[in-house]
Amino acid sequence: MFSHKEINQVQSLLLHAAIMIVLAVALAFLSIPSAWAQNQRTFYDGTGRVTGRAATSSNTTTFYNDKGQVTGRATTTTTAGTTFYNNKGQTTGRASR
Repeated sequence: MFSHKEINQVQSLLLHAAIMIVLAVALAFLSIPSAWAQNQRTFYDGTGRVTGRAATSSNTTTFYNDKGQVTGRATTTTTAGTTFYNNKGQTTGRASR
């Protein structure tokens, strides 16, 4: 039989192993980009300063200025092509294939 000390050592090792597994899984999830469901792109000027950003999710791309304010969006469908909107949601243009 095992002594009480040996049982405690095994329990301690199992607890540490479980903690390491939980940490490994958590780190794996944290390493997934925050834009997992979105595709993001940042735009820079010649000096390296951020001038804007675009984030695409599903069929819509939203455009932001350097302050993070929405400047417009574009929505693409197979039937209508791409429709462009300003920050007020008004249609500003269309493109088709």
